[in-house]
Amino acid sequence: MLSRRFLLVGLAPLALVTVAATGCSKKESIPSDEVTTKGYSLDFKIMSDGANSTAYVALHVGSYDSNIFATLTSGDNLVLKAPGGAVLPLSKVVETLGSSVKTSYIANTNVVEGTFLVDFTRVQGASALNNSLSLPPGFKLSTTSTGTVSRKNLLTLNWDNKGTDYVIRVEWKGDCIFNDFKDPVGDPGSFTLNSGDIRASGDATATCPVTFRVTRKRITSNGFSAEFGHPSNAEGDQYRELTITSGG
Repeated sequence: MLSRRFLLVGLAPLALVTVAATGCSKKESIPSDEVTTKGYSLDFKIMSDGANSTAYVALHVGSYDSNIFATLTSGDNLVLKAPGGAVLPLSKVVETLGSSVKTSYIANTNVVEGTFLVDFTRVQGASALNNSLSLPPGFKLSTTSTGTVSRKNLLTLNWDNKGTDYVIRVEWKGDCIFNDFKDPVGDPGSFTLNSGDIRASGDATATCPVTFRVTRKRITSNGFSAEFGHPSNAEGDQYRELTITSGG
């Protein structure tokens, strides 16, 4: 099962749920049959840890970053297909905070590579088919550091299958440090944290496990049906984690 420490609430492997939304902007969900296909965009994301993947799909009224979401009504459907064509069942997720309501749809699978497709099918009006998202290549994450690593020392993370046209993010989290991240330029295959990059949140000599996550992202607005009348967004993430003991 995917680690949830770094995941958004909407990406947890749940069936129909109602949870607390963390955003401060008011979000609204409307019945999908109230808007033509040209009035929609698609937000499509897949996150993989190399063993399992979680897919997130949301219909937005207007651009993909709008706060108006669609709840599927009779005659409208979102169909998620794994590479090879197998249909993956989507579960509805509702996030609420006061009068704000966000609706999205998620699925979990053990497929961790290849191109996924989403069809927005409609009984009335135009369907938007073959919206695609390809996951970036997976990789192995490693470090030569062992034992307790002082925050005063250099720490280098290494990964293979480095490529082009990807966005890399390096994150670290622990109970005795400030959680933080850095975005290297390109996909260099390694990243070195210098002395002081990992900062103690209290006692400078405190020791605790620190989890590092490297995420390779493919972000694109291409691959969407022309039936959508507003900009859509696709993001495929491959992430890997490792944990070391961090000390003063």
